[in-house]
Amino acid sequence: MSNEPTNNNANEQIDPRSQEQMHLRTKNMVEFAKFSYELEEKREQSLIEQSSQMLTAFSVASAALLMAVPIILDNISISKRKVLLSAGLVLFFMLISMVLAVISQWRFKYKTMMNGEELLQKVEANAESHIYQAQYDYQWIDQIKEIQESKKKNNDKRYRLIHASMIFFFVATASLLLCSLIIILS
Repeated sequence: MSNEPTNNNANEQIDPRSQEQMHLRTKNMVEFAKFSYELEEKREQSLIEQSSQMLTAFSVASAALLMAVPIILDNISISKRKVLLSAGLVLFFMLISMVLAVISQWRFKYKTMMNGEELLQKVEANAESHIYQAQYDYQWIDQIKEIQESKKKNNDKRYRLIHASMIFFFVATASLLLCSLIIILS
């Protein structure tokens, strides 16, 4: 990192006030990184919950449609072909909506933190650049940043899938209304 303090000469000393300022700055950056990660975690949970709600809406709507079709066919003198084609069209869009909602709940692979031994090896490989606490804090910042970026990328995928699922659900609802109007008016 370009902000990371370096010590090119092992005998070179950094002013204690400067060292304290570096530690304070990196401590605040670590807190910010943790907060950013926690927000992305909450976003992930919210998106998964929204996807579950889409699946619930799909279940209720498809059950209502599948229960209504036989009642309509038995009690109203409408062409069976028109009713079945209309129901098929609506169910087609609803199935696409359901599949997208299910895919959005998938736990996509994401970057994880290094384990203790991996971090120790990294620090030991660069021991000359890990003298002050602030330099160790940068390791935390880097780790949290990578995980947060990975989670954000996955959450953005989830959002797009849920958004597409909602669009197909609305298309299914609109086709139900449109098909109903066409059947009634014909």
